[in-house]
Amino acid sequence: MLTGYRQQLLTSSNTRMINRLERYFTDLERLASSFLIRRTNVNRRIERYARILGAIQAEEDLYISTSPLQLDQQDRAEVLDALDGDVYNMNVRARSYILLRLDRQLSADPAYFNRDLNPTVEHVLPQAPKTTSNWCSIFTQQDREALTNKLGNLALLTRNKNSEASNYEFAKKRDGYFAGQKGFTNYALTVSVLAHKGDWTPQIIRDRQETFIGTLSKLWRLA
Repeated sequence: MLTGYRQQLLTSSNTRMINRLERYFTDLERLASSFLIRRTNVNRRIERYARILGAIQAEEDLYISTSPLQLDQQDRAEVLDALDGDVYNMNVRARSYILLRLDRQLSADPAYFNRDLNPTVEHVLPQAPKTTSNWCSIFTQQDREALTNKLGNLALLTRNKNSEASNYEFAKKRDGYFAGQKGFTNYALTVSVLAHKGDWTPQIIRDRQETFIGTLSKLWRLA
């Protein structure tokens, strides 16, 4: 039977170990995410991980700026540039990971692990709206080229939908395409689309883009 003092020491030691592991794996996920987003080739990844193992064996400080576990200024700038670019046309693994990781950060639902981890990525502003639609009245050709595949225009669904429905006007698309028959969605990214009761506009996409980039930048300490 442990005495109260010994139990306190053991609990304190376990807490410190948990905190150390959490810090390490947080930074490891940050680095691995940057590799995925920047499409770092396998040889560079192997070399970087080997340097991390060497630093661990040498008992070096993994949290100083020059540690191989950390992102340097160029690494961070490249990740931010990629996130602010054409996210939809990234490789599927990178695109899905970015959106799911973002959705997790935006979500207040602790039971996130129950969600579909292979969702459909959907555009709010359609990729190819009809020229007679309101989409083409609200968005200029330049707007559509600049914003369609941006993070701020993307949402997540748990199932495939009729592709023709993806070109509906915003109100109909919001209520019938994104909300679905039950009128709700598990994804925070999509809930934020449903919250817009007016038109979907270029400024809304730009505002979402800024918010989402800020969220990921804070998560991965990119600024």
